[in-house]
Amino acid sequence: MRCGLNVHSYADDTQLYVQCDAVNCIAEAARLAACIEELDGWMASNRLKLDADKTQVMWVRTRQQLKKIVDAEIILKGHRIAPSTSVVCLRIPTDLKLTFALHVKRVVVRCFHHLRQVSAIRRALSDDNVRMLVHALIYNRVDYCNSLLHRVATVHLRPFQSVLNAAALLIVRKRKFDRIRSPDQKIIMSR
Repeated sequence: MRCGLNVHSYADDTQLYVQCDAVNCIAEAARLAACIEELDGWMASNRLKLDADKTQVMWVRTRQQLKKIVDAEIILKGHRIAPSTSVVCLRIPTDLKLTFALHVKRVVVRCFHHLRQVSAIRRALSDDNVRMLVHALIYNRVDYCNSLLHRVATVHLRPFQSVLNAAALLIVRKRKFDRIRSPDQKIIMSR
């Protein structure tokens, strides 16, 4: 990008990234604001609109480095954009520590809701239909943007394993604390 920032775009979402030391954050915030203003001008000339109300800023740093950042808000089209503790990209909330804990929690809540719904009608469904529903309602949600979770600590990902275990139990018609075993008696999954 002409402004010297890193850019990531997907459909109508655009993220601008800048890397700097904590002591340079105010100058980088000003440079970022100037770049966004320039981008806004280009968008206006192409009949597009930048929505300043949806613009978010997040400084990703260690706790000690964040304490050094003072007054690093961005002023965009008269709107003061204060740094957030989390931002949303492609419906994935991202927090300062990059744990994705809020994302995992939201997905797990939705998945368990759908598992309860499917469980309520399990007797009326064939095994193939249950597999199809679990794939559509559970696995796709757990798998969505999973590359973001590559280096996330295991403690934050355990709830996903609980969802997958519950889905497997539902598919094979087992109860909550039953073990799932293959024909040669090796344990595949257990609670």
